[in-house]
Amino acid sequence: MSARLMLQRDCSAWSCGFRSGKLPASIAGVFLLAALLGSAPSHAAEQQRWFTAEFDLVFLTGDYGADETTDLLYAPLILKSQGRRYAFTFTFPFLVVEGPPGLLIGDGSVIPVDPENAGETVRRSGVGDLIMKGEYFFIAGDTSRRPWVSALGKLKIPTANEEEGLGTGELDWSVGVSYTQPFGSRFTGFLEVSRKQVGDPPTFDFDDTTAGLAGVSVRLGSKALAYLVYDRDDSIVPGLGVGESLNLGLNVFPDERWRLSVSFFGGLSETREDFGILLGAARTWNVTR
Repeated sequence: MSARLMLQRDCSAWSCGFRSGKLPASIAGVFLLAALLGSAPSHAAEQQRWFTAEFDLVFLTGDYGADETTDLLYAPLILKSQGRRYAFTFTFPFLVVEGPPGLLIGDGSVIPVDPENAGETVRRSGVGDLIMKGEYFFIAGDTSRRPWVSALGKLKIPTANEEEGLGTGELDWSVGVSYTQPFGSRFTGFLEVSRKQVGDPPTFDFDDTTAGLAGVSVRLGSKALAYLVYDRDDSIVPGLGVGESLNLGLNVFPDERWRLSVSFFGGLSETREDFGILLGAARTWNVTR
């Protein structure tokens, strides 16, 4: 799963989606956006504001182009402030990685910087990089046909221990655009494209990358939302090609305040995970004054 795919299920009182930015591709992530329309009319007021706290557990496993398997447990606390026209998200992750040397963690993704460096399996853990994201909606769809169009920005603050391989130790930033199109009250399609400026550690020369995702969501009654997302991005390591994966997920809403999530990830390229699973819970408060 890409780090973008962790921001993947951004949710508010008036919309619910999944942004994967890389995982949170970007997560994030995650986080991708799928707006769930059909909220109560009062939720469409411009002055409405919400605050969401979310905790996820993500397990990924794969060889990522190396000879040995790497297991990654990614546990982010995600705090989000959102209005009708904007959203700001802060992701505070904790990582546990078990695998061979020659791998780095960036935005919650495993990066095979030296896949031929197969040595004794090592276990590393600690705080990951802080992810800050912003989104502004130029068009905020409020009908079953009107689209949502937004500009995206993300900043990765290097708070992880680069000596342990839990981060690159460098600042990254990206910008992008997102388009979400509802098709009636049940189905939603979405696209996102972004460009990432990657900071280079002293011993590596990383490439800047372009990423994209596309997907569809469907409402399952009044309390559930299922989605399927295809995610693709260039590798920051020269010569490793592109990473591709699929994400199949389900969001369940016991009431207007809570969201429970489960997602399954499958890599379509050798530099992505073989398999992954996410379990998450989020609580939203209406903080309108």
